[in-house]
This record gives sequence, C-alpha cells and structure tokens, in this order.
Amino acid sequence: MIKQVVRDYKTHIFKNTKDVLEKLNYFRQLSADGLHNLPDAQLASLKSEFTAFFNLNLAFFAETYPTKLFRLTNNKNLYGGRKVKLQKISDLIGPPNGLSQINRCSLRGESMFYAALNMETAIWETKPQKDDYITISEWKIKEDQKLFMHSIFHPEKTVINKESQSSFNAYIESKKRVQKDLAETFEEILKFFCEEFMKPVKEDQKINYLFSALMSSSLLKSNNNSNDLNIEAISYPSIKMDYELTNIAIVNSLVLEKLDLVNIKVYMVTDANYDNPNKKANDLIKVSPLILTITDFDFENDKIDYRNSGELQMMIDLDEKYGQNKRV
Repeated sequence: MIKQVVRDYKTHIFKNTKDVLEKLNYFRQLSADGLHNLPDAQLASLKSEFTAFFNLNLAFFAETYPTKLFRLTNNKNLYGGRKVKLQKISDLIGPPNGLSQINRCSLRGESMFYAALNMETAIWETKPQKDDYITISEWKIKEDQKLFMHSIFHPEKTVINKESQSSFNAYIESKKRVQKDLAETFEEILKFFCEEFMKPVKEDQKINYLFSALMSSSLLKSNNNSNDLNIEAISYPSIKMDYELTNIAIVNSLVLEKLDLVNIKVYMVTDANYDNPNKKANDLIKVSPLILTITDFDFENDKIDYRNSGELQMMIDLDEKYGQNKRV
C-alpha cells in the first residue's frame, strides 16, 4: 500500500484515488476492530504510519461567531475530589499542557477547551451523576475577536447540522476549481475524517480517539506554520445528541483571549436521567434548590468572586421555605 497521499509537493502530484482509498480502508478496518486491542509498540508504529500518510491539511473553515458556548466542569475532578466551589477562572478551561489525556480533538498532553452550543449538549456529553457538584460556564466570542473554525462534515450527506453549512458550501465551491480525480481523492479523505469524528468511543477506551486526535492536532498545529492556515478551533457533530447538535474544541491557550466569560452556575445534582428517549429533554438532570449564579471574575488574579452571590441569604430563605436545616 502507498505510504502518503501527496507524492510530490513541488508539482502538486497526488496518489490516485484507488490507492488512497485502499489505504483509508486499511485504517477504517483497524479503527473498527478497536485500537485498544493493539499493543503499545504497534500503536506507536501506527501513529507514525498514519501521520506520514496524511501529509496534507485538507480544511474548510470560516470566521464564526457562536452566540453562546457552554462548558460543564464536574467539581469532583479538581481539588482532590472534594465538594467545593471552584476557585480559579483557570478551573473553568482545559488542563495545563502536559496534563491532558487523549480526546476527540487532542492527543495526550495537548490541552483543548471542549464546549457545546447549548447547555443540554454540555450536560449529555459529560453526564454528571447524582450528588455531583457541577459548574456550568457560559461564554461568548469577544466583540473584537474572530474565531477561525474548521467544521467536520460528510461530503455525501449534505449538511449534518447547521454549524457545518459554511464548510460544506466552501467544499462545493472548491470542487468546481479542482480536477475531477483530485476532487475524488479529497472526497474520500473527507469521508474518512467525518467517520472518525462521529465514531462512538467508550470512556475506558479513549485510545480509539487516536485517528481524529491526530487529524485535529495536525490541523491546529498548522496555525504555527508559515502557510495560510489559521485554524483555532474545530466543530464536530455531537455523537451523544445524534449528530444534530455541535461540540466545539478550541485551542486552550486562546480561550481567554478569544472568549468572554458571561457567567457560571453552580449546582448540586439530585437526580439524572440519561435514557436515550430523554436526550432531547430539558430535564436531563435535577438539581438542588440552592443555585449560585456568578458574574464577577477577577481575571488579573485568576479568581472567581463569590462575594456577591447572595449565597448566605439563599440558604436562609431555603431553610425557612423547606426546613432543610435542623435547628438544635
């Protein structure tokens, strides 16, 4: 089988579609069999083989302006698992570089900010459980900023969801300017990309994210190269929401530069229902009456300011209404 898609950069010669498809099907079969079944040495070899093969960046992107972004942070994942309020603004974004695990759009050690376009998707993607203490942060793109985002779409299925529309349109226009055989090669690659981003992966088998993570890493690192690509984020269909809604992964180091933090809401989960028929409901979780909404943030000192939350008064009001606190 061939070793790479592009045969000669100088003359823009690509391998023929048949050979490219044969190699893609080879990767498809490995993916379908489960990468978690491969020994470490074979995974390392496969990673090098995959990277060498995709020696091009095939991206369709546009300046995008999502109205809102939502991210759910489960507080038990920080501060040693204690049920405490998050203290730092940096607790609301991705982990520092070097500490992250492999995920849909990032290799191990690469920090990404994962968010959704609505709160229900953010909840369904992370699935907090009963008695979890969670923080949902709401963000928006700053008025003076732009976010260049590549959208995952399938070239034969029109538009998976509305967020991929601009990329799909760019793809249709590009086909008019590309020779037929090259367009066919690109189409097969785009199909493979979309399949990998839409592949369900179990929580304890995250190595199965390897192919989408490698592709994402390559696209996002192109931002550091001396070419015209300037991709800062990737949007992709939410697997857990039947692909109709969208998740977004943003390079973590750009989040506070590109986004405004609108507010955070702090909840205690009292019940959760993640049965498939319920996934489009707005009551995936039930929460305790005490809900903190915070809009004050000290960015200079990386602090969340709870002083104006009215927490004490809410506790008094709830005690009087529900008699939850025993008086001795």
